[in-house]
Formats: sequence, C-alpha cells, structure tokens
Amino acid sequence: MNAIKTYNVTRDSGWNYRHLQVQHNNQTFLWVNTSGSGFLNARPRMHLQTQSEHGPVVAAAALKASSASCRVMLGNPDATAKDDWIDVHSDKTHDKDLGASSSRNTHFKLLDGQNESQVLAVYIQDRKWFDSSNVAKIDYFAELDPNLELLSLAAIFGIEDRIRRKKNNSNAAVVAATS
Repeated sequence: MNAIKTYNVTRDSGWNYRHLQVQHNNQTFLWVNTSGSGFLNARPRMHLQTQSEHGPVVAAAALKASSASCRVMLGNPDATAKDDWIDVHSDKTHDKDLGASSSRNTHFKLLDGQNESQVLAVYIQDRKWFDSSNVAKIDYFAELDPNLELLSLAAIFGIEDRIRRKKNNSNAAVVAATS
C-alpha cells in the first residue's frame, strides 16, 4: 500500500516529547505541545498549534483517565464547549504492507469509523539511538478534508502519548520491582 502523503515528526531537544514538530517536505507546519503530567488530576493535553510553538491552537487531544483512549477536538479547548470533544480508540498494527514492524508495539493505524477496513493513516515510530531528533513518520493512505486531517493528527498524538506513558510506567514498575 502506497502512502499519498507523509509527515515527519521531529523534536528539537534530546529526549523531550513535550514539544514536537510536524513537517511536510522538510517544512514545519504544526507544533505539538504537551501540558500536564498526570499528577494531581492534571491530565496530559496536547495542543496542535500553527505558525510557531506559541501560535494559535487549531486542535487538541486529551488523555482520558484510566482508559486506553483519548479525546480530540478542533480549536482551542480553553475556548470551546466541553461537548465538542470526540472519543478516539486505537488499534496497533504489525502490517508490513503499511510500513510497520512485527517487533514494535508502538506502531498503530487510524481507521475510518464508518469503514473499518479503510486505513486512513499509520504512525510508525522512527527513533534511533544515534539520532534523537527524528521521532516518527505518519503516512496517510486517504485524502482527508483539512479539518478531518487536523482531528486525525490530534488523535494520532493523543494515542502516541498514551502508548508512550504506558510503556514508561511499565518500565518504571520493572525497575522498582528489581531494586
């Protein structure tokens, strides 16, 4: 299956995932900023911003407590009604035709909710020990309306953050059990 569009996800500073950039043809067009740590009911929230890291918020994702899903919305969540959030669920993929690896559990696909056999996009983690700036690539297999594409990107970053936090918590539990 050939992608019709590919975005690269990068970061500027070492191992920090709080500030990511989305690039198309080596041009940054979207900044993804994560706030909240999960401590004291401050659930993590991703803001997708244009123009710069401090630009206008065009979409958002929020992790749901005690759930594998997240919620997404268009616009700034601080200026939008709570009812405008949409629930999103993820599905891992190991499909080599989509560019995934059979050994990685950090690759996932975004499916069309009306036709679950239609893969809209795939998130492929692209981290290498010797290159900390590249994070992932996102391949789109369907042309989407610009607003739907923004929602899909918010969903992808919400799902990715949930997977990364779950993996980090599992690793911390293993370290604590062996200490």
